[in-house]
Amino acid sequence: MRFRLTEDWRLGDDGVVPANTVLDFAKSDQWSRRAKGKVIPFTATPLDQEALESLAREYPDAKHLLPGAWV
Repeated sequence: MRFRLTEDWRLGDDGVVPANTVLDFAKSDQWSRRAKGKVIPFTATPLDQEALESLAREYPDAKHLLPGAWV
């Protein structure tokens, strides 16, 4: 799952991921590793189908507001 943050994302005690960071749960960089398993923010921009589907599943009443070429 790949997505870009449009604003800072607080991960609780694991720190704050800066805006414009691209996270890819298939990789093990510091932010992707810490964020894996958390619900991605509604304001994130999905960069693949899996991220878009995750956003649609977590925010079902706002599907029409989701960005992405797959909607």
